[in-house]
Amino acid sequence: MDLYNYKYSIASVLLRLNPVMISLGKQEILEAFRLQLDVANQESVSYLKEQIIVFLSDCLTSVQMDFVKLEEPDGTDVELFKKYLCELKSYKQNLTSSNSVIRSKITTLLKKSKSDLLNAITSQGHTLSTECLDTILSCPEAEHENGLSWVAEQIDQILNSFQKVILKQIKVSFDSVNDILCSEIKTLKPSCTQAIQLKSKKWDFIHGEVYSIAKHTQLTMEKEHLDKGVFTVLSNGFEKILAWLKVSNSADKIRRTIEIKASLENQILLAINSLKDYVLLKYNDFDSNLSFSIEAIVELVNSEIQDCCDALKSCELEDIKFDTKQKNLDNCMVTLERCINELHSL
Repeated sequence: MDLYNYKYSIASVLLRLNPVMISLGKQEILEAFRLQLDVANQESVSYLKEQIIVFLSDCLTSVQMDFVKLEEPDGTDVELFKKYLCELKSYKQNLTSSNSVIRSKITTLLKKSKSDLLNAITSQGHTLSTECLDTILSCPEAEHENGLSWVAEQIDQILNSFQKVILKQIKVSFDSVNDILCSEIKTLKPSCTQAIQLKSKKWDFIHGEVYSIAKHTQLTMEKEHLDKGVFTVLSNGFEKILAWLKVSNSADKIRRTIEIKASLENQILLAINSLKDYVLLKYNDFDSNLSFSIEAIVELVNSEIQDCCDALKSCELEDIKFDTKQKNLDNCMVTLERCINELHSL
């Protein structure tokens, strides 16, 4: 082969190497070889070819090492994020669907607890206006000069003690609802923790806003008290009524005692109805607060779902990036090996 065709063959190999050298950042070295080839004579061209082969062999070794070091993304990441995403969507569905297990549990719990409380109040009202009232009015203290204060105090103590029981039971019911919401959130913790570890992202979904909202949906029952005016109604007219107990005529006393009891029963009924209204108000308030809490939780869950989707997209991009780099390195190795062999054959 004459010098012209020999140099032309080498130049053709260098031309095909151009994309590889660009990807490796060695296009300047390739260009230097090309310039040397242009001025090479019969004696120097063979030596130049050997230098090019050594250079390409070094490039091939470097690419092979990069190929070996290339780490394929762990598919476990994607599976964990997919699992977490499914759990989030399921949790959101349970919150928003009126027929879901969570909502059914909450509805049943609130309905039963409210019904039980109202029935307990009715029963207590009946007991107070019959057995308890008879016992109080039959006490000698009722006929004393301060009988008004004493009777009012006894009834007031009974009603206020019962009020405390009702408040406690209301709080227990509302706490139970919050526990249902929180227990569902806690089931997400393992997946969320794995997601945090995978992406080193400071998600506070479990112990942050959502858990806080769910846990504190209840009204601050320990700070709530019935209006004192609910029970002070019992003292209206007591002074006149209790004065009848002091009459000396036995027949009049019996008649007036019946009248007094009827009047007190009406006053107790007013207090009991006020307590029922209070219970209904608290349940209505809680139901409204619960709706707002669920809306807030759903909004945060939507944000978490979006974050999870973004994380999945990031994983997919990493997979694509790995495949692309692997393919590029493989192409580089194939091209380098072919060009080295061609140069050896010249």
